[in-house]
Amino acid sequence: MNTKVVSDLYAWSKDLESSSDVLHREIPAFAMLLGWLEKFLGARGLKPGREACYRIGTVPLWSFRRKAHTDGELLGV
Repeated sequence: MNTKVVSDLYAWSKDLESSSDVLHREIPAFAMLLGWLEKFLGARGLKPGREACYRIGTVPLWSFRRKAHTDGELLGV
């Protein structure tokens, strides 16, 4: 792909639309993922690259506590 940097953001949408590796029906899913990734990087002040990839792998995306269950609760006893 011939992706170019435009104001610190990648113009990935045109590359995605013209890609021969991505099926037409898959484009919306990739666009959603890339849009989320772009927002994730922008919210943390990161530029695309190795550091950003490392951060995505180490930052918890969602965090919530679950109630601990006993075996009897799981069986409905």
